[in-house]
Amino acid sequence: MWEVFLSVQGNPKHPLRDRRIAWYFVTALAVVFAVNAVFVTLAIQTHSGVVIENSYKKGVNCNRTIEKATIQQALGWQTGLYCQVSGLNV
Repeated sequence: MWEVFLSVQGNPKHPLRDRRIAWYFVTALAVVFAVNAVFVTLAIQTHSGVVIENSYKKGVNCNRTIEKATIQQALGWQTGLYCQVSGLNV
């Protein structure tokens, strides 16, 4: 049987046997599956099912908005917001 030794500064300590390594692997996979199960359960329980109401109409409106923005850019229109504070003495 093969033995793997963990050594600290050349001193072998606690041999790891094949069975122990296999159990570490199985335990790690079990932890991953348990965490994934928690995430899936939370996702299913908290999802309302509705992402966007009337998604087709919103998609069509999105295309129209893009077209309008393209036209606005072609015309050279620009928008901006300026705020001027006056009469403030500190």
